[in-house]
Amino acid sequence: MNNIHIQRKRLVKMKLNYIKKLNRSDIDISLSSLSSFSRLMFAGFGKNFDQIEFKNFEKKINLINFIYQIKNFLRILKLHNLEIIGNYSKSNINIYKTLIVSWSSDNDFKKNGEYFDRYFRISSNKKGVLWFLIHVGNQRPFKIKKNIIILYHPNKTYGFNLNLIIKYFYKILKYNQFSLKKIYHELSFDSFLAHKIKDFFEIILNYYSPKKIIFPYESQVFQNSIINLVRKNKRKIVTIGYNHSFHPFPIINLYHSNSPDFLYVNNNTVKKFYLKYFKWPTSKVKKISSFSLKRKKKSELKQKVFLPYHFSYDREILKNFDFFLNSYLETKIKPLKIRMHPTPLSPKKHLGLKKKIEYIIKKNKNKFSKDSKKSVSIHIGEVSTVIESLEVGIPVIHIVGNPIFELFSSKFWPNIKVKQISDRTFEYLPKNFSNGKFL
Repeated sequence: MNNIHIQRKRLVKMKLNYIKKLNRSDIDISLSSLSSFSRLMFAGFGKNFDQIEFKNFEKKINLINFIYQIKNFLRILKLHNLEIIGNYSKSNINIYKTLIVSWSSDNDFKKNGEYFDRYFRISSNKKGVLWFLIHVGNQRPFKIKKNIIILYHPNKTYGFNLNLIIKYFYKILKYNQFSLKKIYHELSFDSFLAHKIKDFFEIILNYYSPKKIIFPYESQVFQNSIINLVRKNKRKIVTIGYNHSFHPFPIINLYHSNSPDFLYVNNNTVKKFYLKYFKWPTSKVKKISSFSLKRKKKSELKQKVFLPYHFSYDREILKNFDFFLNSYLETKIKPLKIRMHPTPLSPKKHLGLKKKIEYIIKKNKNKFSKDSKKSVSIHIGEVSTVIESLEVGIPVIHIVGNPIFELFSSKFWPNIKVKQISDRTFEYLPKNFSNGKFL
């Protein structure tokens, strides 16, 4: 595990230098889909984390970025269209002093048009709030409240949208004055979306001036584009990023010149994490309780296998899951239920993993008993349920596909006691657990 700490520190240093280099080269980091290093999280960077040749570190990162940049750009071909839904007239939106920019899915709306946000755990009925939502569902919301604006971008059912991708390519050619280096940074679906959102906000911010704009912060390109737009126009609008989940190593949120004015976190451990490792100034990180995550009950977390939004190296995951049940367990445990992620990146891929896990559970059925007094909570990949389980005193079994980005190490999370079970399987216990909390 020591090698993971070295690699993490090296990644932080490399990203800081990379951002400085982009700024010196006049690359617009607010529209760059490469500046966050998010591609590395999805590419399974660091598979064999004990054998990475450090001399090839930067070369490997550049190769991963290139491959995923091209794939991400071609994703535009799958879009059917893109439209803004809702009443964003001056007379309607000027009464709202807070703007929250978030995501929505098909199941987040009620029949009466009310929206419930899973990140802030509040309803659109909250007074004084205007919502701008990037809708990730393929079903157009039938009815929405007057304080909701939606960016709707469904995929095509068949064929490709060549016209859309050609128009966007021509747009960034002109926008970047034919600079190939600058164009490359915006050659992606993420930058395409950011341009569309930026164009929309350039219009409405001419007549709408909220006191603050809040994001469930993930340093998404569209978030960065809004922050930059507000600063560029010198508007007296405070931008706030909310750390809505517990990522083991969220390098995407490393502090830089385009970070929000403030970062809201839920507890002191996370605050220290951002100050110490991700270079945030002390004055900009605020511990709050108003948007704190609702603590789940033990019954919601025990005897479960939690699947993540995205995973890599499913073969290693399955091998380690089988090892845990077949070789590591010495006593029987209560039966397990599998919990899919509510909005997985690839539902088909997740369903395939679920079926394979169910097969392993069935194969090791002698390891389970309803009468057992022992229950476990198993978490796969990057999931917030790891911390949620530890918060209520449940020991955690964590199977990681990408150790650099998914492992909760005691070096970075000192309140967690870590025991390695196999090459990708770890057991976590909360340190100093008292009064129903440990962070």
